[in-house]
Amino acid sequence: MDKELRLELLNETGFWSKWARLKWEGKERYVVTWSEFKEPLFNHVGLLGRWTPTESYLKRTEKVFTSLGVNPSFFIPEFEEYEDSLKIVTANGYKKADSLEVYRSLEEIEPNEEVMIRVVGVRGLGEWSRIYMRAFYEGGFLNRSLVDALRRAVKSKKTKFIIAKVGGLPVGCTALYTTKGYTGAFCVGVLEEYRNRGVAKSMLAYSKKVAEEAATTLVVQTFSSDGLKSFYERLGFSRMFSRSVLVKKIIEYKSEDELGLRLRPRVTQTKPLAAVKLDVRINRSLELGEYSFLEAFPGFEKLRAVREIFEDDTPEILRKVKIVLDPREGYLHVDNEDGTIYMSQPYLKNGEEVYIYLDLIHELVHVKQFMQGKELYDMRYEYLERPTELEAYRVGVKEARRLGLTDEQIADYLRVDWVNEDEFAEFLKKMKVNPPA
Repeated sequence: MDKELRLELLNETGFWSKWARLKWEGKERYVVTWSEFKEPLFNHVGLLGRWTPTESYLKRTEKVFTSLGVNPSFFIPEFEEYEDSLKIVTANGYKKADSLEVYRSLEEIEPNEEVMIRVVGVRGLGEWSRIYMRAFYEGGFLNRSLVDALRRAVKSKKTKFIIAKVGGLPVGCTALYTTKGYTGAFCVGVLEEYRNRGVAKSMLAYSKKVAEEAATTLVVQTFSSDGLKSFYERLGFSRMFSRSVLVKKIIEYKSEDELGLRLRPRVTQTKPLAAVKLDVRINRSLELGEYSFLEAFPGFEKLRAVREIFEDDTPEILRKVKIVLDPREGYLHVDNEDGTIYMSQPYLKNGEEVYIYLDLIHELVHVKQFMQGKELYDMRYEYLERPTELEAYRVGVKEARRLGLTDEQIADYLRVDWVNEDEFAEFLKKMKVNPPA
């Protein structure tokens, strides 16, 4: 392998070492493992030089991977000098699942002016994680192991985490890692609703500038199965080399098991809430876009529950707080880096009005916490044990009781999709809400 390709691979392994566990076996071979994400990208043996695997080595390696609950994989460069390695690995039950291709940028890239690029720090990693999970795994949930990995990575001066926004809404993510000779653009992901709108192109245009400022070459990696060859070629990228992705399927698991997500559908409300009288009108017809909170939901500045949060500064603060309508299914959350509230438009249109009202008050508590400099998504705590969440939920429960909701209705409001029954029962005790019969 020539020096140029070796430097590119060292850039790649350096980046992934901040996420997964990287173990070098000599100078020509490494092992990456991360059982939280079971796909080959995070769990494989990679080669930087010619090597002849023995049957005993393969058996030992398979034992290591399967003990972590993942299938063993090899990434073998598609060059003549690696043909013997490829033959031996395939003869031992490994099958080619894909190819991982590396492209280098040769031309300038013009961004889409409607796309805003932002480099995020530690406080913005939760938002970056959400976009990454939605773009690559169709799950918008914060993953504790992923956020911990991002925090390790962001400490390195070699790393930049980038978010792309359209209309104020985060819709794309990329991570840059710069080493001698190369800047790698990893995890180039765009939410499905915003693809083919110049988002990835804009992130790569920014990445190109970062690479040039560091006197390096911009490179990206993509699986052949992603079908992005023509996209990168249109942007002036040229293929450097490919690696065969060889997997031995020993463990059978469902695709959802790859992330350990266990979702439980929300319980349908059995008692109608239509009779509950609110002191404000919830505007369900808001279009996608960015608003001030008072522009979107006038009247909240007069609510006692909200004034107890912000006191005399309530009107001024609510005029400054931004709320952005999101086209995807979901609920609401606050950006940990700038205090913006993101709200699902489908939820606004179709959700239970009383619950939307309580959710908005809940998120305003998070805005106050953000203003106080608190970490909103402290991953040292489970979701329903996190101090910021407990504080916000207590305010919501207090307001729900003022509205006259029953314990059963409040329990249904408090229920979230990703928490098991035992955790939820303990949470209800903390909220002093009697569980449903």
